Amino acid sequence: MSRDAESAAVAGFLDATTHEPSSLLIEGEAGIGKTTIWLAGVEQARERGFHVLTARPAHTESVLSYVALVDLLSRVDTTVLDSLPEPQRFALDRVLLRGDPGDTPTDPRAVAAAFLSVIDTLAEVRPVLICIDDLQWLDHSSAAAVAFAARRLSGAVGVITAMRSDASPALDLFRNRLPRPESSSRLVVGPLSLGALRTIVSQRLGLSLPRPTMVRIHDISRGNPFYALQLAYASAHDEISMRTTLSDLVRARISEVGTETQE
Repeated sequence: MSRDAESAAVAGFLDATTHEPSSLLIEGEAGIGKTTIWLAGVEQARERGFHVLTARPAHTESVLSYVALVDLLSRVDTTVLDSLPEPQRFALDRVLLRGDPGDTPTDPRAVAAAFLSVIDTLAEVRPVLICIDDLQWLDHSSAAAVAFAARRLSGAVGVITAMRSDASPALDLFRNRLPRPESSSRLVVGPLSLGALRTIVSQRLGLSLPRPTMVRIHDISRGNPFYALQLAYASAHDEISMRTTLSDLVRARISEVGTETQE
C-alpha cells in the first residue's frame, strides 16, 4: 500500500515520544485505512521496545463502564498493579474485577489516578505507547480516566489514536491537553491512487483485474480501499454498476452466508 507519507508521520511521532509526551490522531472516513496505519504504528512501537497498551472500542460496548481502560491494562504485569497506593489499587481492582465490588460506588478520580500511576511506573523502564482505535466509541468512564492522565503525563509516553472524520472534534482527548500542546499532531488519511488500489486488490483478493475495471472501481470508491475491495470482489462474481453503493455490496456479501449464520 502506498502510504509513505503516513508511515513517515508515524515514525516521526514515535521518535518524538522517546523524548516527551506526544500524541498522534489518525483521522479519516470509514474504510479509508485508519486502522491499517494505526496497526502499523502499534507494530513499529513493539519493534522499538515500547511497552504497548492497546484498546479497540466497539460501538456496542460504548455504554459499558471502563471497558476500554480494562483492555489498556490487560497486559500490565500484576506486580505493577499491586504496587499502587492502597486507594488506587482498591479502585483499579474493582474496575478490573479483581476484588470485592462492595456496595460503595467506584471513585472515578482514584481510577484515573491509578491509571496515571501505572503509566508513570511503566515509563520508568521503557517508553510507553497508549493505543486506542475507533476513538469515537470510547466509553465515557475510560475517556475521563485517559483525559485525566493526558494532562499529567511526563517522560517517554505517547498516545496514538484513530477516529472517524465525522466524529465530534471534542473526542480528541489529547489535543491541547499534553504538557506541551505542540506535541499533539493530527494525520488526515486521504484516498489511495489507482495503482495503490490495484496492489491492494491483488494482495488481499488475489485478483488481477483489467485496467478499465480498476478505473471504474477507483472512480466509484473514490480511492477508499475498503469500498474498493468490496467492489473488486463483486466484479469478480458479477457486473458492477456505477450506482452500486457500499451498503448494497455488504448486503450482497451477507446474503451469501448460510441461514443459521444470518440468524
